[in-house]
Amino acid sequence: MGGQEVRDAVAVLNAQEYLITKKNKLRSRQKKLKACDLSSLTEFLPELKSPRQSKPAAECKLNSKSRQKQILKDGKRLSMVLNHQAFQADPLGSIHQYYRANNLLRRRSRRLK
Repeated sequence: MGGQEVRDAVAVLNAQEYLITKKNKLRSRQKKLKACDLSSLTEFLPELKSPRQSKPAAECKLNSKSRQKQILKDGKRLSMVLNHQAFQADPLGSIHQYYRANNLLRRRSRRLK
């Protein structure tokens, strides 16, 4: 046997061992999935209604038309804020008051922890 034949034989054995290991892992994973299958219990459980339905991912994506609408809406809101008397008198104070009124300070500090 030459050196090349030995290398080829080792490569074939390694490939076979890899395939066997891969099949065993797949089989093990499938057994675990069968053991964790709780779909039969769903008929006995009551259906829960979520308090707030989130939009599907397709609706959340912004296309150019909805993005343009959002930009216009935000632009109007910004101009209203900039023209507000309280903001013109004390910009930082009015921002702080807005955050306190909407409980945004506590939410933000919880997220940071």
